[in-house]
Amino acid sequence: MFSLISYSWRSWKNAKGLASLAIVALAVGIGCATAIFTVINTVLIKPLPYSHGERWVALFGGSTIGAERDRYSALSLADLLDYQQRTRSFDVFGWYTVLVISI
Repeated sequence: MFSLISYSWRSWKNAKGLASLAIVALAVGIGCATAIFTVINTVLIKPLPYSHGERWVALFGGSTIGAERDRYSALSLADLLDYQQRTRSFDVFGWYTVLVISI
């Protein structure tokens, strides 16, 4: 067993470029796997940091006409107020808008 390890070490010592490439590939693979796990764990596995996070709902507007059939949009404030007055299924309503800045 020791002779096998010794032979392996000598062969890697003579092929420094190949050894460096193997080390870099291993480091990149470990880094990518760690990054992917971190994102999946944060977004999909951990619960939301709010009380009763499983009860949160997002409402979107939509169109059922022609070419715009499968497009979604944000609700306007008037639509939100209409939902709030007509619906008894929700405890609280909130509204936000995404600000897009083009440079």
